[in-house]
Amino acid sequence: MIRSGHNPQRYDGYATRPRESSDGASDYAYALKNLRDSLLDDAAQVIHDEAAILVVADPVKMTEFNLTPAVLADLQSAIIAYSSTVGTPRAAVAGRSGITEAIAAEITRATANLENLLDRLILQFQADHPTFTTAYATARKIVQAGGSHGENPTPPTP
Repeated sequence: MIRSGHNPQRYDGYATRPRESSDGASDYAYALKNLRDSLLDDAAQVIHDEAAILVVADPVKMTEFNLTPAVLADLQSAIIAYSSTVGTPRAAVAGRSGITEAIAAEITRATANLENLLDRLILQFQADHPTFTTAYATARKIVQAGGSHGENPTPPTP
């Protein structure tokens, strides 16, 4: 199950080094939570394989920790199912691209609703609630707070 060319024991560089907890023990849960999706199945497979060694070495002792062949089989099934859903890095890029396009379409739809519905409905409150309608109009103004995308201005001469 381990992908060729990938060392499952080496996850540094992917924000997965276990951090030290207050009692000095390594926090591997933190490392797994911060592992990239594409590497999580490899890490789970390493955990499965290590657990399998422990179960074979001392099955009676491992049942005290609810670590049985049936649990390992369930874990292996979950790893296989997860691996098939993660896909390739290219599939992830394509998925993000589709989501980005969907977000743009949703923003366009929401803007149309604001302009065609809410902006027109607010007019009925203008006479009785001018403070409210002024606050609404002010809130609807878009403030460009970022840097410019034009030419860089010439710095002043000292």
